[in-house]
This record gives sequence, structure tokens and C-alpha cells, in this order.
Amino acid sequence: MSADITNFLSKFSGFARPNRFLLEFSLPKGITATGTWLNTESTAAGMITNSALLNGNGVIQISCHTCTMPARTLMTHPHVQHGAPFRVPYSQQYEPVTFSFYSGRYHEQRHFFEIWQTAVVNLNDNSFNFLSEYCSNIDIWQLDRNNNKTYGVRLYNAWPMAIGELQYNYGENNTPLSITVTMEYKLWKNNHYTTTIYPQ
Repeated sequence: MSADITNFLSKFSGFARPNRFLLEFSLPKGITATGTWLNTESTAAGMITNSALLNGNGVIQISCHTCTMPARTLMTHPHVQHGAPFRVPYSQQYEPVTFSFYSGRYHEQRHFFEIWQTAVVNLNDNSFNFLSEYCSNIDIWQLDRNNNKTYGVRLYNAWPMAIGELQYNYGENNTPLSITVTMEYKLWKNNHYTTTIYPQ
């Protein structure tokens, strides 16, 4: 029995662990026009300042305690030609991805994504800005036990679709608050980081 287990384990170069991951992202370019008092933080100059202030040491990424590698679904329709129907693909579909962050004392994580959202929509008149002003790429990495990047995906043209509510409760004395952020994006592509793919 032990020989069978040893043989089974020898087929793997190690197992991926769900608690070994890393996010990498930054605020987008920002709006080029002079913002109103509601959107001042999301101007191009404001983005540079706030990115350094809120995430200069990577605290936003480190605060993420739950995330999901996205799925890709091929959409199909039934095709019939001289036989039983079978399904063929006609497009692809990407579902939004939700991240959960521990919230700091000053809610830096929530503030970071609020700024990002105000680059999407002008709060005073509900008008929307250009994709190039509010989209940014997000990298999600699998890490090994030595914190080496072994696999990753990049979300292209991502932006925060939803910032979750914060729930307060007198009974939760020692539980840190979490903020959830749901990101929409155009597509994702996998990134291999290891110099030798699938080492034996």
C-alpha cells in the first residue's frame, strides 16, 4: 500500500495550496479632465498620489484573504446535421471575480476601491468615463511554499463593479471587518512564471 502511495506522489512536483496566493494590481490611469469636487481623487494626478499613499507598500494586495481564479465558459448551441444533435461553441463568457480584504483601521482598502470606482462614473452627473481611464490589469498568482510564483492569470481591463457593504455587530468583538469587491474584466490569460515548465 505504501509503495502505491509513494508511486502516486512521485507523479507530482508538489501540490498547490489554496492559502498560497498573491495579487498584483494598481489603480488605473485616471480621468484626464479636471474632476469636480466629487471626483478629484480619481484624476490622473490624484491616482498617482493615492496609489502611493494607500498601496505604496502593497498593503491592499496583502490584505486580500479570499479570492478566486476565474473560470472561462464556452457558450454553445445545438447543431444538427445528418444525425443526433450535438453542441458546438459560438462564444466565450467570463464571470466577475470577487475578492475579500481585511479592512484596516482607516478603511484604506475600501477607500482604494472607492477612488477606482469614481474613475468609472462621475458621481455628480452619472456620466461615464473612457475604458482607458478606469481599467487596469490584475494578476493572480499561485505561490509555492517558498513564495515562488508557479502559475498565474491576468485579468485584462479590470474595474470594480461592486464594493460590498460593511456590516457592524456588537457581538463581534475580535473579528476583523472584511470588505468584498467584485471585479469585472474583459478576459483573462494564464501566465506561467517558472523557467522550467512542469519540472519532473
